Amino acid sequence: MAKKIVQINFNYEMTAEELDKGAAGFVNPVLEVPGLIWKIWILNQQEKLTGGIYLFQDEASAKAYVEGPICDQLRSIPAFRNVTMKLFDIMEEQSKTTHAPV
Repeated sequence: MAKKIVQINFNYEMTAEELDKGAAGFVNPVLEVPGLIWKIWILNQQEKLTGGIYLFQDEASAKAYVEGPICDQLRSIPAFRNVTMKLFDIMEEQSKTTHAPV
């Protein structure tokens, strides 16, 4: 089974403090996602853009996450817009050479 990357990005319309508090509420549910190896939380405050980079055990787990309740909730939050969710294969040899945690 080939590991998969999920990249989720979206713009937010709230204060940094509100975003941080809201993100804290997603930490435990994300920890319980089947097939998730790790998540990197990303933030660009100047562009009010945030999201995550996720590594999943396999494509089925990655798709289940993107189509599941956490992402459904994310898409339903009025303060979030331009939500994109993309799945990627990993170029493993190149990634390992550049010290990626794959």
